[in-house]
Amino acid sequence: MDKKIKKNQRVWFINFGGIGNGAMIIPILKCFESSLPSIKYYSTENDLLSTNWFLRKAKIENLVDLTPALWRRFDKERWPQIINFLMRNKIAVIVNLRNEGPKYDSDYYNFKKYCKKFYKNIDFYDLNFDNIEKRIKKKNLVEDIKIMIEKLGVDFSNYNQTWLQKVRNKINNHKVGLCLASSQSNKCWSYKKWLTLAKLLNKGGYYLVIFPGKDEVSYKEAEKIKNKFKSNCEIFSSNLVNASRKISMLECFISNDTGLLHIATAIGVPSIGIYTNTEPGIWKPYCNKNFYSFTNYNMFKCNERKTISGNCQHYYEICPAIKKYPDNIEASKVYKQVKIFTN
Repeated sequence: MDKKIKKNQRVWFINFGGIGNGAMIIPILKCFESSLPSIKYYSTENDLLSTNWFLRKAKIENLVDLTPALWRRFDKERWPQIINFLMRNKIAVIVNLRNEGPKYDSDYYNFKKYCKKFYKNIDFYDLNFDNIEKRIKKKNLVEDIKIMIEKLGVDFSNYNQTWLQKVRNKINNHKVGLCLASSQSNKCWSYKKWLTLAKLLNKGGYYLVIFPGKDEVSYKEAEKIKNKFKSNCEIFSSNLVNASRKISMLECFISNDTGLLHIATAIGVPSIGIYTNTEPGIWKPYCNKNFYSFTNYNMFKCNERKTISGNCQHYYEICPAIKKYPDNIEASKVYKQVKIFTN
C-alpha cells in the first residue's frame, strides 16, 4: 500500500532543468496543489518556475523555493548540502520526475541508501523502471509521472495541458513561427531543411517569425533566412514571457524538440515538432490536439541509444548517427501539415 502525503508535510520535486520540463511539470503541480492544498513544496531550478508571469498564469501558489539545478544529479560531493537542505526544511517526500533510471541516474539511487542513514523520516518516489523496461509500447513521460504521483493522492481529473490558453491571441494573419533553438545540437534540424521549408512557406503566402537560439550558430542561420525573405520575415529574440506572447499570435508554430514547443502547445497554438534525436512517443507535449510530430528514424542507427529515456548517451556531443546519416524528415511534408493546421 502506497503511503499518502500527510497534512503539512513538505515535498521536493526533482526534475530536468529544461524549459520544456518546466512547462510539463506546471499543470502537474497545479493538480498536486488542488488535491493537497496544505502541502508546501520545493522544485529543481527552472526558468519557468522562477518567472512570476508563468506562475500567475498557472495559479501556482504553494511553491516555496527552487533548489540548485545541479542538485538533480545527486553528485556525491553535494550529498552533505542536500542532506542539510532536507533536514533544515523538514522535507518528508522526494519525488524524482527524471526518467534516467538506475542505470543512468545511479548517484540518485545511491543517495537514497545513503540518506536513510542520516535522515530516516523520508519517502522516495520515482518511476517504476521494472515496468518501464519490460513494456513493449513506450509511454509519454507525463503519463508515467501522473501514474506515479496518483499514488500520493493526487487527482488528475482536472489536468489541463493548455494551461496558458488564456494568453492566446489568434489573428488570421498567416504568421508561422520557426524555432531554430535547441539545448543540444543533436536536436537541431539542419539549416538546409529549415531553408527549404521557409521557401515553401514564403511561396505559400506565409509570413515567417524566426525564433533563434541563444547560440551564435542558430542566430546566424536565422539571419541568413531573414536576408532571403526581407520584409516577409522577422527574427524575434527576447525573454520567455515576450516569446510566449509572440507565439500566442501565430497561426502555427514549428520547432525542434525544445522548450518553446512545449510553451506553444500550452498556449494552444497548432504546433509541429521536429524530432531528430529524441523520441516523440516519450518527449512530445502530452496532448494530441493541434499537435503533430515528425520523427527522424535514422536516430535509431545510433548504437548507444538510451531506450528507456528516448535519447542517446551523446547528450552533450554530436551523436554518431546524426553525424553520419542525414535526417529523413522532409520539409515538404512539414509544409503540408502547416496547410492542414491553417486552412
